[in-house]
Amino acid sequence: ALEALDWTRNQDQEENDHAESDSDSDADIESLQKDVVEFRETSQPPEPGDKMKLVKVAMLPPPTFIALVESSKVILQMPDGSEKTFPAEEVQNAAGMPIVKNLNVNKFREISFKLGKEEDLEASPRSTVKYHLDVEIAEVQTEGTKGRVRIKMVSVEEAQMIVEPGPGWDDQMERCLGQVGEITSESGATISVRPDGNSWIWPRELIEPVGVLADEAGTKTHQRKLRVTAFLNYTARTGKLQLQVCYVPLLRSHQLLRNLHCLAQLAKVGLDYFSMIIVFPRWELRTGRVPGELFLSTWVMQGVVPQCLLELYHFYHDMQDETIVRAYPLNSDGEEQTPGSWDHWLLVRLAIRTTAKHTGDQGVHAFVAKIIKGSEGLEVRRMVDLLFAEEGSAGFVVAQLMSRLENLSHVLAWSSSGSEVDVVELPRLGISFEWKAGQLVSKDFKGMRVATPAPPELLHHFDGIPHSLLLQDQTDSYHILVPFVATHRPSIASDPFSSEVVLERENRLWRLHETKVFLYEMHLSGTFLYTPTLTAALYLLFLKFQNRKYDQVSQLVRAIATDSPYQKEALHVFEHLGTLNPDQHADAHAGRIMIALATGDANMRLPMRLDFEMACYVKKLTHVSARCRLKLEEEERAL
Repeated sequence: ALEALDWTRNQDQEENDHAESDSDSDADIESLQKDVVEFRETSQPPEPGDKMKLVKVAMLPPPTFIALVESSKVILQMPDGSEKTFPAEEVQNAAGMPIVKNLNVNKFREISFKLGKEEDLEASPRSTVKYHLDVEIAEVQTEGTKGRVRIKMVSVEEAQMIVEPGPGWDDQMERCLGQVGEITSESGATISVRPDGNSWIWPRELIEPVGVLADEAGTKTHQRKLRVTAFLNYTARTGKLQLQVCYVPLLRSHQLLRNLHCLAQLAKVGLDYFSMIIVFPRWELRTGRVPGELFLSTWVMQGVVPQCLLELYHFYHDMQDETIVRAYPLNSDGEEQTPGSWDHWLLVRLAIRTTAKHTGDQGVHAFVAKIIKGSEGLEVRRMVDLLFAEEGSAGFVVAQLMSRLENLSHVLAWSSSGSEVDVVELPRLGISFEWKAGQLVSKDFKGMRVATPAPPELLHHFDGIPHSLLLQDQTDSYHILVPFVATHRPSIASDPFSSEVVLERENRLWRLHETKVFLYEMHLSGTFLYTPTLTAALYLLFLKFQNRKYDQVSQLVRAIATDSPYQKEALHVFEHLGTLNPDQHADAHAGRIMIALATGDANMRLPMRLDFEMACYVKKLTHVSARCRLKLEEEERAL
């Protein structure tokens, strides 16, 4: 895919040569399939009758999106006025691209066609007629029905935060997110929607119309125009019709899917006039800040380099060497730094892996190097592939440990001087480690190293904290490093008291927090943890509550007691405690009452209903464990 053939202006002569040397031969077909379709330099579509002006491009980065829209036949008007019909299977596809079928598409109100000749057919039977086909799609109509709405696709925790203060949350509402249902009733700020056979009450802020926003009549027409031009070659001698190129005036990837759906519908509205190749370049036509470089969209490099790098760098292709891509760091606002101001950059060398044709096992591999500017010159580090590290190697050990803290797509391991691993970075968490003498040493917490294996008597501290790592300092004291990320406990019908935890590392709300990790110091006895901040105490309490360690929750309640409102991060965790309200265990009611009493003087909105919790506590009093039982004065205060 990286190897592109220059598109010459002698297509007529090449086609005639193919016709003379038996254009039906497999060799000719294979040669045609190697051609790379190029695109026009301007972003405006060609006018009717205007020949396509091609520019030479050194490469098309993989995977360039090319699709063939299927139809049953092609009808061309011959120079003498007659029409000639070509079955679709007889139309040669110059690029040899796959067919796209069964796409969900919109309906069209109006589609207009203009078919004209580029050049007249001359007397010679070997000459070729070039046709161009202009297609204009206008007034795409989308309907929205007042009686049907969609529940917004948001995270479970966000939905619970919105629903809980009003109508109340039920675990079965989780599967309704993103679904379409009928409106059964409306009342003020809430709407009752039936998406799954049951009617649920939702706040209006979680409801969106189906399609476009409906007007008084319930429908609204969305205007859109799309114009494309296809080029077809008809060779009189062989009677063959060959599809050469279709120009689509789209250069931005976010427009790709929407308009591909529009074009695919052409074969389904009874207009079996043509097949076409649709070419969407997967980069934005933007020159680099350094001369001789072309900006590459993240789509191009997706799957080639770790996702983390796509979020931290902008990638540029070297127009002089098709295997070289450079990446320059972004600042904290996600904007590219001015040339020369960066202290490092990435050099990516692409390599093509090819195997037997019938296996289809082809792909592009990337070798990534980090060039760091220092006082002693440039330092070069090579990225280590952690995903396929051999068992027993340093990379394998790093992958096993770091995958507890972060997704491997956001763990960067670097090597220099030929060693296996030198530095490990976790950019989203803002921490890094060094590999020294077979151990991972923290660069952020002085004198601390990863303790492996963990002593058996300390393993109980990791209950409910699967995303943690045990550190040991120079005095052999232990600490637990915990990333500050969202978690939730899914509802499992077959196991109502399950303590399984799902990590939501991609949750955008939690990623906005300034605090990325907590470091909990362990008491010398190994029996409990010190909480360095109020937010750290709240987060640990939430994790233990989520894991149904109710006795530990009752001990941690004293650490979160306050008489003033929590700050932003602590308040977010406090509100997140409301996601555990469906837990109806007797000790859970006791734990929520303790939390309410510890924060009752802070003038904050509680994430639970104290009257309901107290009623359940009294009802289940004989089942409350001794460690979670409220003291007499606490019961009186709660009542």
